[in-house]
Amino acid sequence: MLKHSAPLLVALVALPRTINTVKDATYGDPGHKSHVQYLAPAAGFSFEPGQTDLSDILAMDQASRLKAIAAEPGRFVPLLIRGMQDRDKTVRQSAAIALRDFDPPIEDDEFRDTVDAIEQMRPIVVGALSKACRDSDPMVRDGAVESLATLLRIRRWGQHGEAWYDVRTIAPLFDVGRSAVPTLIKLLAPSNDQNYSTQVTVLVALRRMKDRRALPALLSAIDRMEGACLREAMQAAIQFDDPRVATTIVRNISKTIPDYSGSPGIWALKKIGVRAVPALIAGVSQDTNASVRAYCALALAEVVDKRAMPSLIRALGDSDEFVRRLVASALGSYQDRKVVQALCRAADDSSSNVRAMAIASLVGMREGESQVVRALQDPDPQVRVAAVGIARIDRERGIRLLLPLLKDPDLKMAIMSEFRQLHDRRTVPALLKIGESTSDNGQIEVEAGMALAEMKVPEAIPILVRQLCHVSTADRAVEALALYGNAVADRLLKDFPESIVDRHFFIEALGNAGDPRACDLLRPLIDDPRLVGVVAVALGKLHDQRAVLSLIVQLDSHKGYLASDIAEGLGYLGCRIATSALIRTMNDREARPFAAAALARIGDPASLETLIAFLSTDEEGRWMAIEWMASFKDPRVFDLLVKCLKEDWPASAASARALGRYGDPRAIGPLRRAALSEDEETMRDATEAVARLARRSN
Repeated sequence: MLKHSAPLLVALVALPRTINTVKDATYGDPGHKSHVQYLAPAAGFSFEPGQTDLSDILAMDQASRLKAIAAEPGRFVPLLIRGMQDRDKTVRQSAAIALRDFDPPIEDDEFRDTVDAIEQMRPIVVGALSKACRDSDPMVRDGAVESLATLLRIRRWGQHGEAWYDVRTIAPLFDVGRSAVPTLIKLLAPSNDQNYSTQVTVLVALRRMKDRRALPALLSAIDRMEGACLREAMQAAIQFDDPRVATTIVRNISKTIPDYSGSPGIWALKKIGVRAVPALIAGVSQDTNASVRAYCALALAEVVDKRAMPSLIRALGDSDEFVRRLVASALGSYQDRKVVQALCRAADDSSSNVRAMAIASLVGMREGESQVVRALQDPDPQVRVAAVGIARIDRERGIRLLLPLLKDPDLKMAIMSEFRQLHDRRTVPALLKIGESTSDNGQIEVEAGMALAEMKVPEAIPILVRQLCHVSTADRAVEALALYGNAVADRLLKDFPESIVDRHFFIEALGNAGDPRACDLLRPLIDDPRLVGVVAVALGKLHDQRAVLSLIVQLDSHKGYLASDIAEGLGYLGCRIATSALIRTMNDREARPFAAAALARIGDPASLETLIAFLSTDEEGRWMAIEWMASFKDPRVFDLLVKCLKEDWPASAASARALGRYGDPRAIGPLRRAALSEDEETMRDATEAVARLARRSN
């Protein structure tokens, strides 16, 4: 039986201190290496007789082993890693299983002090388990795969329970390949349902592997699971052309509350497309669960197919109000005379919710105009609000009907939103009158101001400047004033306030206005710690090179969000003398993404190594720097941008924009593949980049 040596013990006990030193120097050192590169030599130490036998740690029960490993990871983990290389397959399997306990519950105060040390050693453990996943013995492989899935499990969750993860952090699991699939399938068994985070990770891996052997387990998971597990199971299953997939998803379509991405079932059925229509028609027509019928209707609004139209029309008579409402919404996607007639009947439904949805759908159909006009007199406010869309059917008639209805407090905000889309000068007098009024929260006034600004109405400038002095409207007022450009500078300079709170928004608006006269007013405010951040960004947008040295001094004096703003301002200024200070700021975790983006904007070759090191990590906010990397004509940058193109949004979209500017025609192939992305922004930016590169090559 193997035992650990004193030299390796000393080396691994010292790892936390060594890694901290490496991490502190990482982003300020052009010769940066990854943490794994620095740690790799430690794995080469040999074991000699020492104080603790491997058999001792393997013989412990799970609770004792967990406590021991968490208390002294530098002592016990090397034993287990070395144990996975033992000639005895039983020892190798036991060591691989025991490394599962390398991950203690961090909410337990008993382990809190060791969390950092454990996180720093995680790359070594993951690397050792990845190697063990390819062991010649199937039992060792099985134990290693399960341990790897446990350690790599997803740990972050969004507001609605969606999983947040970077695919690269899970990559070691699906890099193992097809040999891992049987173990991953086993981890999806009902007996493992308590391991929620691990199962999400397994589902993500199976989605990437696309192995048909997993389909029965995925279908079972869809029937059994909820939340992030359900979403990932659906996404993994739709890769297989099998009629059971659509049927199973339809059966579970209403099971999970929609999150920020919408309903996972509807999303999955939309990806399946017309092949899912028969199952959806059966669902909306025959399912005994009203929620399933309703969600099937929603899905048929996404997967538009005329075969579904008769079933949807019949479903307008469903006994459940929720079903009728969503069916009325879905029929808005079907332009047909029979649909208009059915929606007109639904506009007289006893439920105001159904009437409102029917009118909202008719707004997109000219044949339903008379019914929409009639709905402006409906006793229920939500039906009248839906009917405000009459202007989209007939602009002339709509404006004439809606102007008198501005007196109706239930309709005013809806009419403002409608007028904003019309950009019709006949609405200007009414919009100016509303903009000058005062309501409880100012939202109606700022909506009127936005509509006026989009039409560049000069009389609205004083109104919007006054809105800068109210917290509830200031952000939108800044956005609206930016549409006028330099035309607002005189008024902003004239009304520049004494109040520090109000100055913040005036400074932001002055930066957007682009008038150099503001520079002399703003530069003296750099030394005010309450304003330095917003002043830095404004002076950056104004391209005031005289502010560079003062901003560098301030950058070295601040941390966190203030350093982020100052770095952003220096990035706009594009001056290379700021490079050294920005590289130093890369050691500030909160400000690092903004400092990196500034360095990328400046494009100083002296910052290239630092940027490559940062962009090779999985930190949030990298996309801001990715977008500006095109100025570095270095093959490593091109390779990195192509790699980032395969990531999730927003890195993929930023990389597409950068590759479009980079100018290398070799990017056309990867960009075309990215143009098929599920993310609309990535799809759009990749398509534009392909067109840009094609024009350049022609």
